[in-house]
Amino acid sequence: MFAQDIIQATPRFTVSAGLRYQLQTSPTNVGNVLPRLGLAWSPDKKQTWTVHARAGLFASPVDISFVSDAYRLNGVRQRSLTVYSPEYGSPLTPVTGSVSVDSINRLAFNAHQVPSFALSASVEHDFPHHWHVQLWALDALVWGAYRIRNINAPEVASEIGTAPDPISAVMAARPFAPNQNVFQYENSGHLKGPIVGGSITQQSYKHFGFTGSYKFQNVWADVADSINSPQSAYTNAGESSHIEWNHRSQFDFTGFVLLPFKINLSSVLDARNGGRYNFTTGTDNNGDGIFNDRPSFALGTSQANTFQTKYGLMTTDTINGNVQRNLGMMPGTIHLDLNAARVFQLPSKQNQAPKTITFNVRSANVLNHTNVLTVGTVVSSSNLGKPVTADTARRIELGLRFSF
Repeated sequence: MFAQDIIQATPRFTVSAGLRYQLQTSPTNVGNVLPRLGLAWSPDKKQTWTVHARAGLFASPVDISFVSDAYRLNGVRQRSLTVYSPEYGSPLTPVTGSVSVDSINRLAFNAHQVPSFALSASVEHDFPHHWHVQLWALDALVWGAYRIRNINAPEVASEIGTAPDPISAVMAARPFAPNQNVFQYENSGHLKGPIVGGSITQQSYKHFGFTGSYKFQNVWADVADSINSPQSAYTNAGESSHIEWNHRSQFDFTGFVLLPFKINLSSVLDARNGGRYNFTTGTDNNGDGIFNDRPSFALGTSQANTFQTKYGLMTTDTINGNVQRNLGMMPGTIHLDLNAARVFQLPSKQNQAPKTITFNVRSANVLNHTNVLTVGTVVSSSNLGKPVTADTARRIELGLRFSF
């Protein structure tokens, strides 16, 4: 339910106030009262300047997949097993050195919708000849974002310099039942940070038009794009970092220009710094059933299992490594698409709809830039930091459209 009132305090000053209420039945969550407030002010009589300020509380519903996973993977309706050192070809057959661990999923007893607070401000100005400029800033705070934590993880000590023994870690003492992982969906994640940007637009001229924008982000979180887990169930050390989608700088441009012979050339460009990625050991060093263990910074080259990276010397001989989450940065990306089109008017009878034929040539990624999507993250791998997947290469398409 939502109610809003807009108050025109003066001809150039407007106040808008709103109140949203939302409930959810799975899980039961009824206490979401979310006020909003917005102010708009134009300092000049012609109202070519506009200043906006907005603030409000928000709440994101609990993802229904969390509820269904907790219902389905409860150890009775469906059983989940993680087998360490299994027999090849027959993983469920017990052999010497093989260990299997039951896993169940559950929702925290106090699971609730994800609350957040956002504050934004913007300044806009209309210049002569319909040039429009806007500057804006947004700051947000999210608390209680969802993560998965093994609340029955083995109680193993953090250390550096000793080769991990995942089997011994799995068999270590646990707070509750032995040999069982209890993966709990809980509101333990946080996100915060500002995003600022600006744009300039010109769409009134006959022969060209464009919109260009720039955005700077500095968003930190201990959650990921999708639901994630902390490295250790017992500490949040090293989890707060730039979130994966935090491209520090991002430039976007769309525009068109009319060329001779009535050819319309349009373009879309976006260029941004690379996203973040996480360094991992590739094994479950602490035995919690979640393969997101990070390495530690090595104490020296004499230490075993050390690997030189652009971020420093790292070792996989560690439990609950001290390398910060999302320390790595992927290469930047550049996407430039171009489209050239020519419309031909065909003869048509009176009172009939006009008939046209449009020819176009379109190129995606015309620069043929390698836009990396993922890189290798395992420190001991020769693929560390190297591209694993990338966006499509240059592609050229020819098109024909008949309209009648």
